Amino acid sequence: MGELSRKDAAAVMGLTAQAISLLAKEPGCPKISRNSRDFFVFPDFNRWYWGRKIEEAKAGALPTSYLLAQARREMAKALQEELRLAQMKRELMTVDEFETLYADAMGRIRSRLLALPHRLAPVLVGCTTEGAAHARILPLVDELIAELQGGEDVPDEEPRVA
Repeated sequence: MGELSRKDAAAVMGLTAQAISLLAKEPGCPKISRNSRDFFVFPDFNRWYWGRKIEEAKAGALPTSYLLAQARREMAKALQEELRLAQMKRELMTVDEFETLYADAMGRIRSRLLALPHRLAPVLVGCTTEGAAHARILPLVDELIAELQGGEDVPDEEPRVA
């Protein structure tokens, strides 16, 4: 192939011209500079590029020896056992348990809120001002909040941050 311009090298390699320009700045890049323009020596540039990519991939890969794999397996087993014990102690719950508790709590809140207009209607009869209506509604809203806070699904203490 010989020497290719930046644009031609980008087309051959399937890269952008900007990527080729960045590669040209790397040490060891097989290029020739003429009249302040870079020309890339092919197939040397192609071999250099893919060799570089392979080395990057190798550097980022995890070691795969038998002992390391066995250690990862043992760590995963230990973590799984810790999670199982936490679930048995009721320190942890499954997603299904959470969804059930959440749905029950939301259902309770929904039913209380839907019942609120029926509880407010008789109280508001005869109110002529906003202040009077507010004064009659407030105790019912406070009662509703107390009922919702007193549910079994409300934790007694603040959650602990680990």
